[in-house]
Amino acid sequence: MANYTVTLAVHANDNFGPAASGRFDFTLLFEDIFLSLVPSVLLLASSVWRISTLYKQPRKVKNSPLYEGKLVRLQLISTLVDATFPFFSVPD
Repeated sequence: MANYTVTLAVHANDNFGPAASGRFDFTLLFEDIFLSLVPSVLLLASSVWRISTLYKQPRKVKNSPLYEGKLVRLQLISTLVDATFPFFSVPD
């Protein structure tokens, strides 16, 4: 009986909707779409609009002598973060 319940719960996560097995519980597909995908799409759409709005305005701050060093440091940090990402995404 326990194996049947576990199998049913595993297959219920493939269904769309907030209810699984007759009880109120978010399925993984529902969570992925509404709690991850929709906010990401809204953020990307609003960021494109915001960047285009800011691009049309004049620059308010002048470049400092440390500007290039900060850009190099930012690139180095983002490269290191991207390089270490696969180590944290592999399951144990």
